Amino acid sequence: MSDIDTLLDVEIGKGGYGKVYTVKGMSNIVVKKSNKGSTCRVWSDEYKKIKNLIKNIKSSTYSDIYSKLKMVRIIEPEKFTEDEYQNCYMTMKRIFRPEGSHLIAPTLQSILGENDLNNVYEGRGQFIGISQIKKYVSDKNLRLSVYELGIVMGLIHFVGKNDAYDLEVFLGKEHNSKISRFYIADFDLSENIEKYDDNTIERIIWSLNAIEYFPKNNNKIFLDLFIRGYSFIAVMAGVSDDILMKIIKEYVK
Repeated sequence: MSDIDTLLDVEIGKGGYGKVYTVKGMSNIVVKKSNKGSTCRVWSDEYKKIKNLIKNIKSSTYSDIYSKLKMVRIIEPEKFTEDEYQNCYMTMKRIFRPEGSHLIAPTLQSILGENDLNNVYEGRGQFIGISQIKKYVSDKNLRLSVYELGIVMGLIHFVGKNDAYDLEVFLGKEHNSKISRFYIADFDLSENIEKYDDNTIERIIWSLNAIEYFPKNNNKIFLDLFIRGYSFIAVMAGVSDDILMKIIKEYVK
């Protein structure tokens, strides 16, 4: 048994990737553990990708914009380690369900592209639409959240230089927080962006369209807010009109 294992407490999740544990005496973090070499390589790569995109954002002139966001966060792993027993561990901030820390239940996947949705998929989470999200987020904060989601996706794509392919967006609360926020996670299939060629643009469009985490024509006000936030960052970052219009055209159709 490694030193890290002695700190692990209650198992709160598991899947093909491994298991998730709480940490003794630390309510604000969780640890993902796996003994599969393939999973460990994926986690190691994901850790590097997220750290790279966060570094790009925080070292840019847009650092202030990111740090002042109220309603949207990128989940940034705190540590990735491996031990001599071929186990690997990813330490992350713990995000609770909006109902509070007492509830252990599926992750709330926030689907802003649907007005009314409430389905549970085993191993994937509970998918909820706008009507259900409003049970946890006020109208004012929801409008702000949609705008900030546009800003964050713009920061990821055009400043963080990551295509965000196959990401997840979920709703939750941090330890001792009273506000339910939107969290962006799961960068294991993403790639760093070297240039905005056709393949990269296709992957960027996929990140916006694959699952309807972001508003579509189901809510014109939210759609406009999201595009406004996304375009604001793209223009500020010097993205060409051709690239931006191609992404937006494919996103809204």
